[in-house]
Amino acid sequence: MRRAFTLLELLVVIVLLVVVVSVFLPASENVRRAGGRIRCKQGLQQIARACLQYRDVHGHFPPGTVPDTNRPPDERLSYLVLLLPHLESEAVFQTFDRSAAWDAEPNRKALDGKTPWYRFECNQWSGTTQGYEARRRLPLNVGYTVYTTYVGVAGVGADAAARPADAPGIGMLGYDRTLTAEQIKDGLSNTALILEAGYEVGPWLRGGRSTVRGLDPDAGPLTGPGAAFSGTHIRDRSFFRGRTSDGFHVLTADGSVRNVQDDIRPEVLTALATVAGGEELPAAW
Repeated sequence: MRRAFTLLELLVVIVLLVVVVSVFLPASENVRRAGGRIRCKQGLQQIARACLQYRDVHGHFPPGTVPDTNRPPDERLSYLVLLLPHLESEAVFQTFDRSAAWDAEPNRKALDGKTPWYRFECNQWSGTTQGYEARRRLPLNVGYTVYTTYVGVAGVGADAAARPADAPGIGMLGYDRTLTAEQIKDGLSNTALILEAGYEVGPWLRGGRSTVRGLDPDAGPLTGPGAAFSGTHIRDRSFFRGRTSDGFHVLTADGSVRNVQDDIRPEVLTALATVAGGEELPAAW
């Protein structure tokens, strides 16, 4: 006659199952998230190649917005539109009315019937709380409303994006300025071109702070929850502990993409943000 489980034996089995789940479930989840980070990095590498091709064709890096002296930056088209010809999208680029506002009817129609431009959005960010909330506020999730998490670096200071090319503290992308490789005195590999951001982001077509911004140490932390940068990647530490940040990607002006953690020192990040600050960076930043 088969003996029934005692209560103690049943409890032991339950505990063992909990232990197994707590070990293997986070591990499999972290593998999935690692794959998500790789895809985001690959998307940023495509943008890196497009930026370098733009520089080779035009002799300088792209401005932060499509030039238009009659509109404020947040009404203009973003720098990502200028990269379309170098992302095998020349035909789409030619359909834009670059003198119109980013959400004008001609520019919305330019993407009608086409695949949403998820290449400009880190797909792992979509699964974060801020990504979900941002998408929930959108009336539609179509090509022109797809958010970008790849934000151009304007320099140091809240007004960095508006400064001219000869001003101190500027970064790679400004609303109305362009820079040649020779003007990057700190070196292309030591200067950030794009940083991933999960907060205050906006549609990829839209110029202004949502796609180009400066690092402002006076406004509070530069990375972490609610800060100007990071917030794109998360990971599960264990079955019993909640999600935690897993860093963000930095694209430097030479086309390299590196992953850094939220605890990167502010002085290192601000040094990366300027093109001619003369700062010395640690070898393993």
